Amino acid sequence: MDYDVTLSITTYNEEKYLPILLDSIKRQKTNLKMDILVIDDSSTDMTLEIANSYEGVRIIHNDIKSDVQYMRNTGLKEAFGKVIIFFDADVAISDNFVESMV
Repeated sequence: MDYDVTLSITTYNEEKYLPILLDSIKRQKTNLKMDILVIDDSSTDMTLEIANSYEGVRIIHNDIKSDVQYMRNTGLKEAFGKVIIFFDADVAISDNFVESMV
């Protein structure tokens, strides 16, 4: 795959916050090709269902609870983008965030 940027999002029981971040990602004003990757750390709430409801989001689900470093390393291994931006799920970004970071 040829992507400009991978947005790697680590999650654990983030049903309350994940839609806010994913909506802000979908509003990005950019021509960059974005690879959106949700790396879930054994969530027991609706996090996976929410991630699955967004078109173009790839999901990696970890069945065994681990730590954030393991999850971010997984994001590095699975990223398709030339640039990788890491997010925790409890943030929202401005409409030009990705363009300005890249």
